[in-house]
Amino acid sequence: MYFCSVKKKNLRYRIGENSIRKALKNNARKISFPSINSIKTIGIICHAETDEQQFTSPLIQHAQRTIVRVYNSKRPKENIDTALYKSDINFWGLPSKKYIKPFMDEAFDILIDLTGSTNQAIEYICAKSKAGFKAGTNPECPAFDLIINISNNDSQTLINEIERTLKNLNQ
Repeated sequence: MYFCSVKKKNLRYRIGENSIRKALKNNARKISFPSINSIKTIGIICHAETDEQQFTSPLIQHAQRTIVRVYNSKRPKENIDTALYKSDINFWGLPSKKYIKPFMDEAFDILIDLTGSTNQAIEYICAKSKAGFKAGTNPECPAFDLIINISNNDSQTLINEIERTLKNLNQ
């Protein structure tokens, strides 16, 4: 599990959850179910060790992708803008806007959370994202427009299921 788990009774957790609710309420975006052919930009949140070569789905192959990798370590001296480190998380369990704001402000056609974790920092990023469509596996994250339940936490299976679902929705 990435980052530390915070107990739900903890004040820090409740304040972080409140920030996520506010982000969802204040995020003015138009929810759209894009057709596979109309997807031009994709935002992906994944673990650091996720291999980009496994993204073989046509959904991802033909779109411009921006990937934020989640590391369970301290930020190194060389700055990597497309990464979220454990040291980027503030006291409330939310990410520092300094590093992740450009990703949250970009209006992707679709945002995919491949981490599958119940993590406030990732939930906050998803809530603040201006993406037209958001998908992931975390049933506790209120930011997702599509939640897919998969037995194993396999990124390629999730991407294939999202693609299949979008095809079915746009028939």
